[in-house]
Amino acid sequence: MPPFDMGSAVESVGAGLGLEDPSPESVDSTDLPPSEEESHSQEDSADDVATPSENSGEAPEGEDEGDGQEEKLTDPAPSPEEVLQPPRTWRAEAAAEFSKLPPVVQQEILKREEDIFKGIEGYKADAAFGNQLKSVMTPYLPILKQYNIAPEAQIQSLMQANHTLAFGTPEAKVQLLRNIARDYQIDLSGLGEASFDEDFSDPAVKALQSELQSIKSQLQQSQQSQVEARKAEIEQTVNAFAADPANRYFEEVSEDIAKLLSTGAETDLKAAYDKAVWMNPAVRAKELARQQAEKQEAERKLQKEKAEAARKASAANVRTRAKSGSATAPTGSMDDTLAEALTAIKARG
Repeated sequence: MPPFDMGSAVESVGAGLGLEDPSPESVDSTDLPPSEEESHSQEDSADDVATPSENSGEAPEGEDEGDGQEEKLTDPAPSPEEVLQPPRTWRAEAAAEFSKLPPVVQQEILKREEDIFKGIEGYKADAAFGNQLKSVMTPYLPILKQYNIAPEAQIQSLMQANHTLAFGTPEAKVQLLRNIARDYQIDLSGLGEASFDEDFSDPAVKALQSELQSIKSQLQQSQQSQVEARKAEIEQTVNAFAADPANRYFEEVSEDIAKLLSTGAETDLKAAYDKAVWMNPAVRAKELARQQAEKQEAERKLQKEKAEAARKASAANVRTRAKSGSATAPTGSMDDTLAEALTAIKARG
């Protein structure tokens, strides 16, 4: 078993007690253009959208030939003003069967045909726009493919660059031009880059940026000092707690303590330790055995003390009775007894 890492345990338990490293947000002095993001690809061409021709003799895909022929209908023939005409896209043999269908089925078929045409009309504008983009991008597709660039990503990048050049801050425009020059290996030395920088440098802005950076640095130092002080306090508390003999299982349950504190299940180190001990089956068994041993030891000690007290009391009673018997036992006449008792008293004195 590897040795217990007290430093890691203190760090994890300390994190649960509220120790965190500072992470102040950085202050950007320039406004950079947004990064490229991939967009969902659009339909390349509207040629894939097929519209049924009024004069076509082919039925739309998915329509089964001869629908309605499987059973003969007995409905009376509708009046002339109620007769519905089959869709113009149907073949002649299918159209001939249309009149045999129930009116409700005829109406449903015509409604479905109308919905299809409406749906196709809704895609026409998107298809036309896609065709226009395709015609613009087609000459450059081989180059984009060579460098593994998605056409829609290239269009998005160009639109972002145009937006920055049109509406961005002077600093953002300069940075964008620098990025373009770097990416396309353009030497700006001949364009007077130094004067180019001076055109977009505002002394007041630079002074504010410098002051802001100074304040930010001071805040970071103050925050760091507070964190370090808090860290030292927590480490001292945890180390003292771990060294206390009463917390003899700290090394075995330190990870459980850290979890309880970090999740907010417990906010006090002692309470987290006690709960962690009883949550761990092995440690709980050890603690129960220790408590039982202490109880038995206390009972043995109490019995021993009682036995010792009884022994002393018994010994004292035996001596008293012996002395009393020797003093009152007759050894001869009354005068002899009194003389002997007086001699014994003088001897004790």
